[in-house]
Amino acid sequence: MTTGILKSMDRREKMFIEQLGKNDAKLTEEYRRFRNKVSRTCQAARDLDDYNSFIHIINDPKKVWCKLNKKYLNKTKISSALPSELVCGDTKITEEPEILNKLNEHFALKGHILATNLPHSDTPILNSMKPRNNFCVTNWRHTQPSEIIDIVKSEIHTNKSTGFDGVPAILIKWSADIISSKLTDIFNRSFDIKQYPRLLKIARVVALHKGGDRSKVENYRPISVLTHLNKIFEKLLHVRINERERKFYWFWVKKIILQIENKKYSCEIIWKEGKLKPFLINCNLFLQGLRGVGSDPYNFF
Repeated sequence: MTTGILKSMDRREKMFIEQLGKNDAKLTEEYRRFRNKVSRTCQAARDLDDYNSFIHIINDPKKVWCKLNKKYLNKTKISSALPSELVCGDTKITEEPEILNKLNEHFALKGHILATNLPHSDTPILNSMKPRNNFCVTNWRHTQPSEIIDIVKSEIHTNKSTGFDGVPAILIKWSADIISSKLTDIFNRSFDIKQYPRLLKIARVVALHKGGDRSKVENYRPISVLTHLNKIFEKLLHVRINERERKFYWFWVKKIILQIENKKYSCEIIWKEGKLKPFLINCNLFLQGLRGVGSDPYNFF
């Protein structure tokens, strides 16, 4: 922190006190501008300090990672949410390994306990699922480093917890330009072989206290914290699935319009509540409405 920045901060505090007791819009606007200027200057100074702390060890990977672990990774560690003790019947558990095992046993059996309360059915669950349509969804569009960088900037937030790999979001944001090409190769390979990366499936399970007595195991529920790299891959899949669904939707709308033009149906197709619903009307009114957006109704799509 330089002397000039300290003086600017003192001036900012004086301007704040000065405009606080006066109803002067001009004075308030001057304070806001100077406050924002000081904030930008402080941020630039912090960035320069970070740069200077790494520039002299940039050729020594071991020292770089040691510094990253000390300066950033430790900050993202969540304090243990485990209770100091668990009471199971007449037994009191105080050892951390035993507490972990008890919570794990409770979480693993909870699904089976809830399943026993469901109505019984002789039909296997797989038989009750409707088969997917034959619209091709297997050939995914390849990604590019620029797309991954955009996702890191917009979707990865530094206040989110880390996954089992311990890599914080701030590190991914800083290294996005460097790692984006390698991530592109990995994700495109996954698209080609149609397999979800195994390591991205691993989650760090955290016991979350729901309320009530902290010593009772039933007052905890598990939450799964996935890695930030998995969030990037999930966003890539989300974008591509939406693209496929839009293409599938427009495919059937065009097909229906073609059938209307061939006088096979006399109806208007309305998108309502997430479904295409037919309403019997004169088909000419529907086609005239579509042609109102251009000479060819298909240009609307």
